[in-house]
Amino acid sequence: MADLKFGVDDNVTLENSDLAQSTNLIDNYLDLFASARYQLTGNRQKGYWALFSASSMQYRTYSTYDYTQYDLGLFRESRYGVLSTRTGVRVSQSEVGGSSYLQKYTLRVQGDYPYSNTQLLRAHYDLTRYNPTDNNYSYLEGLKGDLNIESIWRVDSGRRFRVGYNLENNSRDDYYSGNNYASYSASRHELSASVTQPVTEDLQITFGGDYRRSRYNDVNIVAGVADVRRLDRRWRWNLEGEYRVNRYLDFVVEYHFADNRSSIATRSYRRNQYLIGLQGYF
Repeated sequence: MADLKFGVDDNVTLENSDLAQSTNLIDNYLDLFASARYQLTGNRQKGYWALFSASSMQYRTYSTYDYTQYDLGLFRESRYGVLSTRTGVRVSQSEVGGSSYLQKYTLRVQGDYPYSNTQLLRAHYDLTRYNPTDNNYSYLEGLKGDLNIESIWRVDSGRRFRVGYNLENNSRDDYYSGNNYASYSASRHELSASVTQPVTEDLQITFGGDYRRSRYNDVNIVAGVADVRRLDRRWRWNLEGEYRVNRYLDFVVEYHFADNRSSIATRSYRRNQYLIGLQGYF
């Protein structure tokens, strides 16, 4: 699978949730994604398989915000009656502005339970170790636990619904510099939902959104004086259209909106992203 999209971003910022902020920078960018799965043993229902993926955002002007990530994973699929499970590990390498800044090591446990012919309950837990490769981001070092539960179902017309809840806990090294301190250890709750509606045999539209509340563990300190505890509330909406050109290629149009309101003024921002491109299946 591969994506090639061209976009416009009206708040160019770092992709990391803890680092995103208001910049009011507008730029065009290229959005790239590719992934490949290789079956090592067995089949898709029961066996081992490897995954490779790469994603990249390349800005035309503000290249210091360019973001690239490479992922390599090994997973095992199992089945116990109607319950299917996936366990595995994933190694990720992230770059900002063309330079490596972060490595991540993730352990995943996932279960899928179909509670009817058209309904699926899915839950997964990720435990991720963050290892910064750039000392400027050493405060991100630590652990993240991520529990996600979602229900997916389909109606006769082909319409698909998804609702989910995500709980995230972080234990990071945080930022220390002289008499200044900033917490990067956040606890997050997120609710999400989406609906996909076929319009014709070749065209479908997806509308989705999520609300996330982030509370950081400790009060920030500025020049030796207690300041504020960071608290973020973020809304996101997205609208996507996909048109099937042929069995290997889709034409896609996307709109993404984010509104993050934070107790730290510079971390409050609004962001609009418009994308158009192609999505291929190989």
